Amino acid sequence: MWRLLILMTLLHSKDLLKHVESAYAYKVIGVVDLDWLSSQPRYVLYQLLRQWYKSAYDNNERIVLFSRDRVSFQMLTHIQKCASLIDISNFFILICSPEFSNEDFELVRTQHSCDECVFSSLHINFQDNLTHAQLNTNFELPDSFCFSPWAHLEIASNGEFKPCCVYKESITTSNGIPYNINSHSVAEVYNSDYSKQLRQQFLSGNKPVGCQNCWYKEQHGGKSNRMWTTDHLGSRAHCLHVEQDQLSNLISLDIKMGNLCNFKCRICGPDGSSRIAEERAKHFEFKTDLKLLNQQGQWVENQKIWKMFENLGSQLVNVDFYGGEPFLIRQHEVFLDFLIKHNYAKNIRLHYNSNGSIYPTHLIDKWQWFRQVDIAFSIDNIGTRFELERGGNWKKVEENLDNFLRSKLPNMILSVYPTVSIQNVYYLDQLIAWFETKNFNALVWNLLEDPKYLSVINMNQDLTKLVLKKLQTIDNDKLEKYNLKSIIELLKKQKHSSNSIDQLAEYMLKLDNIRNQKFYETHSEIADIIYKGKNHGQTI
Repeated sequence: MWRLLILMTLLHSKDLLKHVESAYAYKVIGVVDLDWLSSQPRYVLYQLLRQWYKSAYDNNERIVLFSRDRVSFQMLTHIQKCASLIDISNFFILICSPEFSNEDFELVRTQHSCDECVFSSLHINFQDNLTHAQLNTNFELPDSFCFSPWAHLEIASNGEFKPCCVYKESITTSNGIPYNINSHSVAEVYNSDYSKQLRQQFLSGNKPVGCQNCWYKEQHGGKSNRMWTTDHLGSRAHCLHVEQDQLSNLISLDIKMGNLCNFKCRICGPDGSSRIAEERAKHFEFKTDLKLLNQQGQWVENQKIWKMFENLGSQLVNVDFYGGEPFLIRQHEVFLDFLIKHNYAKNIRLHYNSNGSIYPTHLIDKWQWFRQVDIAFSIDNIGTRFELERGGNWKKVEENLDNFLRSKLPNMILSVYPTVSIQNVYYLDQLIAWFETKNFNALVWNLLEDPKYLSVINMNQDLTKLVLKKLQTIDNDKLEKYNLKSIIELLKKQKHSSNSIDQLAEYMLKLDNIRNQKFYETHSEIADIIYKGKNHGQTI
């Protein structure tokens, strides 16, 4: 419970620091005037508390927050959220005010599960009656709020921009033309009317149409990209000045460095793989101009663009690198050298998505300078099924993964990120068994959405029954540990589609003929259903 100490004499606020140190032997490490704070943007208290954060405080140390009037419940809640997010115990926060509401303190305690203690309190009558401009700042953000339009920007492989990787469309000019990094700056895109309107929608509590992916996942009990971003950026997100459109809020980049890739994954497309682009141009009705696609992806060779990223280096806390295969794309290494040289690297988390085909020995020395290096390996299956699905040599990939695990730096996180599709959903138990023989940090499922005929939500009834029966044989502890129950529940609710299965069969047979492969040999259980009534060797 809180401790209430009574002071009967008047005190001027300028004497508060001296008083609490002399009368109560507190060591004050920071002071905040709450009357002033109430007229400031919401990020100010986060920044102040981050400045005063210590991994361990002495028992007599306090951060002092004072007000000449009763502290509102809204302000108490804001203080509680800031402190808990930055991991500062309420015990080390001392609130000084002429009046307290026991009900407000108790409500804050119960709402935020502060069972052991809430704020320490001093009842002080201040003799200075200063007036402050009250802006009635609402410190609470809407429940549907997303930090991405402020904090983050994706540069797609074709040079277009999105507020995040799951947003449904590119950021466009007033004429509806997508901005492109070959002809527009990051500042232009960030300060565009499109970006400002999107941010205003979130501040108003609306749910933008382009964010359907997140709303769908949250509606079905999943963790959306919006929720993940808030957790991932943590206190850094809450330190953003969301009340203003300013480029200094941009702290995270998702850089998709073209489509250069050495794999031809069956779930991928020409935007993500140069080899698929070549195959589509040769064997499919390919609507996209291959020459134009390759030209768009060559923006990574433009040094002026990387210089533009360098100008953001001092404020960045996160940079995601994707390809193609990012370890094939050497241009980004100059950017890493810049961040290391200017001492920005220590503040930045790097993230890579890799197919595991390359072990970049030369990058290890660079990575040691960064706050964190997170590498997610796209391993959807094992053995010959991996080779058919992704087009690489399984033995070589597994050898590379073992090299990563052996040479893992203290600041590295190595994870397996399978994309769950119709190809591999039946074999997830075998992937888990392989995963448990390794020493990765995590196994995280990513559900494929496009192409739709490969998505598990478009399986027919027979295939759904087969997969559910298999998944439900997995030990319950593993279902919980690896979050497979959410996939099972999704399959139980999905609408069955025979048309999609026909499309899938046609697609698989065509790839088998082009690549001289046999899906029905490596994935016989799935093939028996999707090829039902068809000739496995048929040329499409």
